[in-house]
Amino acid sequence: MTFRAVVFDLDGTLLDTLEDITQAANDVLAGLGLPAHPTGAYRPYDVPAPLDEMAARGLGLAVLSNKPDGFTRPCAAAYLARRPFGAVLGQRKGMPLKPDPDGAREMAERLAVPVERFLDVGDTAVDMEMARRAGMSPVGVVWGFRPAEELRSGGAAAIIERPADLLELLDGE
Repeated sequence: MTFRAVVFDLDGTLLDTLEDITQAANDVLAGLGLPAHPTGAYRPYDVPAPLDEMAARGLGLAVLSNKPDGFTRPCAAAYLARRPFGAVLGQRKGMPLKPDPDGAREMAERLAVPVERFLDVGDTAVDMEMARRAGMSPVGVVWGFRPAEELRSGGAAAIIERPADLLELLDGE
């Protein structure tokens, strides 16, 4: 099957927000008089080049996040502005959170691509479950917030270690 579009999770998949999350959690811990936790090793990854290549191949690109729409859209505009995302959606009133498949189905409608022609790329079992329930092919990324075992248990059809692996996955269709 030839894939025609890719929908990405935002937080932990396209954007490395681990330091922001660590800071917020440590602020809460400090307020409770508890010790802070380290961010951990910085996990470098290069997403822009594979995104550019996917766009050059004519694939539809989209972002679907459980973060509020008022956060998701500005983050995508600030950090991913050069990329031709056909749709960027976060959580909004009337739209259930992932793993409910309604958001993924809306993406397919907006990009005018059948769900079975989509790869869904995310970093949690919730992302994998949503993709399966929507009829998309789930691809788990291990540079995000969850380990490969969780992604497999969520139903990942493939697990990748680097953004460039997504291009190899597309080439092997």
